This record gives sequence, structure tokens and C-alpha cells, in this order.
Amino acid sequence: MIPVEQLRTYHRELALHCLGQGEAQTVADVHDSMIAAAESLRHPRACAEISVAGVAGILRELANRGLVQRGPMKWNSRNGRDEVTWWPTELANMPAEVPAAPGTIVPTSQTGSADPFSHMSREQLAAVLLMGDELGELVADFVRRVDEIKARAMAVLTGRATYP
Repeated sequence: MIPVEQLRTYHRELALHCLGQGEAQTVADVHDSMIAAAESLRHPRACAEISVAGVAGILRELANRGLVQRGPMKWNSRNGRDEVTWWPTELANMPAEVPAAPGTIVPTSQTGSADPFSHMSREQLAAVLLMGDELGELVADFVRRVDEIKARAMAVLTGRATYP
């Protein structure tokens, strides 16, 4: 489960990213863009589970911080009324790319690398390598057994063999 504060940060960054992609957008437009971005990159389901009201709250929060502002009204034919649009201010640091999903390992400013093992000692790294080798052998054995079962099943289905 993704911690709530990480999810809120992700949604704020994603809303800013979506607002930076073109003209002023309504809350519903930003909502649709956020969900499409999260789903297209196969981020965890929780990343795309945000309501239109949740997006409206994020935009109000960003407005209070001076990062977005209200834009011109836009006719919404779905609702049959004008709706407020939102636009990033000059203070907003617009992410050029969709933010990483919460919990994803990203480069840190201290190390400059995304190496998930950089904090480990030599002994810990050796243990990980040994476990990796053992797991690799187990996976290879499993795949070999599955292939044997598939070959026997194919032989039975084609009539070349009978099932014992």
C-alpha cells in the first residue's frame, strides 16, 4: 500500500505535469489527463484512483501555494455550463515528464544514481549475489519442468502418446 503522503505528492506533481501540457484546463480535463498518464505508464492502481473532487482539492491547494491560477471560463457541453479553467503560474516548476510512481527508486541528489544496492555493504552484496544465483537455478529448473509438462501434454493432445 502506498503511504498517503507519497500519493498526495505524486498527485500534485502529476497535476502540474498535466497542466503544463497545453492550454488552460478544467478540473475534469486535468482529472482525465492524470488518469490517462498514470494508466499509460502502468503505475500502481492507487495512482489512478482519484476523484474529480480530489483533483479540484489539489488545484485549490496549488493555487494557495501560488503555483496555479484560475484561467478563462470554458464551456462544458457535458454539464451544460461554463467551468473555471486552471493554468500554471510562473512560479510553478513544471515537470517535463510524468512523475515516477510512489515507491519507485529514483536517482538521489546525493549519489546521482538509481542503484538500489548502493547502501549495502560488501557482505550484503555477496549474499544478494549468492541468493540470485540460487534463485536463477531454481527458476531455470522450474521452466525446464514446465516445458516437459507442455511437451507431454502436446504429445497426448496430438495422439502421439497416452496419459499414464
